[in-house]
Amino acid sequence: DAAVFPGSAEVGDIVYDTATEDGKRVQLEMGGKNPTVVSDSADVEKAAKIVSWGAFGVTGQACTACSRAIVYEDVYDEFVDAIVEQAEAIEPGNGLEGGDMGPQVSKDELESTLEYVEVGQEEGATLATGGDAIDRKGYFVEPTVFADVDNDSRLAQEEIFGPVLSVIPVSGYDEALEVANDVEYGLSAGIVTDDHTEANSFVDDIDAGVVKVNQQTTGVELHVPFGGMKASSSETFREQGEAGLDFYTISKTVYDSY
Repeated sequence: DAAVFPGSAEVGDIVYDTATEDGKRVQLEMGGKNPTVVSDSADVEKAAKIVSWGAFGVTGQACTACSRAIVYEDVYDEFVDAIVEQAEAIEPGNGLEGGDMGPQVSKDELESTLEYVEVGQEEGATLATGGDAIDRKGYFVEPTVFADVDNDSRLAQEEIFGPVLSVIPVSGYDEALEVANDVEYGLSAGIVTDDHTEANSFVDDIDAGVVKVNQQTTGVELHVPFGGMKASSSETFREQGEAGLDFYTISKTVYDSY
């Protein structure tokens, strides 16, 4: 009666088309290219920590991981320095042995991440830190930050699923919103700001199913709905909470007289 699919947008479209032909309800959870906007009103050190947690906390291997930091130009250089410092302070390794960031899940994923590092350099982005595999047992790679990234580049448009962050300069809110929305995905998005009006505008304006204010893009609570917009979801049924229960339930109305 229903189909549930987590995975790539390409396969998700096939699942959706096939299942709906037979009238099945479909719940899709697909990719993301999740932005965090850093306003000039934000505490830059705090913003760098938030972005670092979202980008590197799960080795970038989450559909909600932050892969784009969109930063107002007035604080751009300061933010780049701060996020590089955060990335270089991370110690990749076994979490049971004190490591801060674990490995990629497979050799293929590691190789894919390293290929994107090469792509970023070929596209002219500035490799600010990281970018290399780590010579130890396991598929470890350094937390990687690219600066001066063009939002039209592959680095900024394609889901990498690794610890690679693109930092993109913008003039202010309007350009930040345009850049944030200018991808095919719309799963999770965040803004770091001390301006409540700006935060409220972002919540309304961003094309994302999950919006975080002064928090990392990763991490959700299971009692609330979860899902995306655009190529991140079919935009029909949500996961988790009452919305998730509704998907697996058919309502029955009963009239009974004694």
